[in-house]
Amino acid sequence: MTRFDKYLGYFILGPIAPLLFLIIGWWSSLSFVAEEYVRWYALAGWGLGCTLDFLFLPRWVARFYDLSPLAYMLIYFFYSIGVYGMFMGFPVINLVPGIAAGLYMGRRYLADPLKKRERILKRTSWFTTLVIAIVCCTTAWMAINEPTMPLELQGMLGLPFTVTWTMIYWLIGVGGILLIAVQYGLTLLAGKLAMRRGALLPA
Repeated sequence: MTRFDKYLGYFILGPIAPLLFLIIGWWSSLSFVAEEYVRWYALAGWGLGCTLDFLFLPRWVARFYDLSPLAYMLIYFFYSIGVYGMFMGFPVINLVPGIAAGLYMGRRYLADPLKKRERILKRTSWFTTLVIAIVCCTTAWMAINEPTMPLELQGMLGLPFTVTWTMIYWLIGVGGILLIAVQYGLTLLAGKLAMRRGALLPA
């Protein structure tokens, strides 16, 4: 495992336990404690996640490329949902997990025959494309069901013209198709770059 692989492993695996237990601590406490105390449960969850990282993260990173397909699919869903929520349903940022997935798969199957690598990368690209398509559909559904969306978009972007529902529909349709196509291309490109430059990465 090269230095780059270790950095990638820490970057992808490191935040999972702190964020996951922070969310669990936050949401699990809402039903039985006063609102002002919820943050302490969230911080306790975050602390537990950091402790798990301190104890086990080096071992997890050492097995970074031994993850089962189900494991890295769950990790991908975790980040996709997290990014989507963090950026308030703005789907463009969801391209980032797809790039990371391409890098991971490109590095994981670096020593495999070319045809197998290309097949795996295409499958990975289709998977990330499917996920961002779901993300785009979710955003479109929320936008269409928000009666004041044109006014909100106009105010948020400071547009000097009146935003109409026709413009919203065109933005959803064209923007969604472009985003889906870009996700496929970026995942594939990231995987190919990871493969081609694998021999040049520092040990």
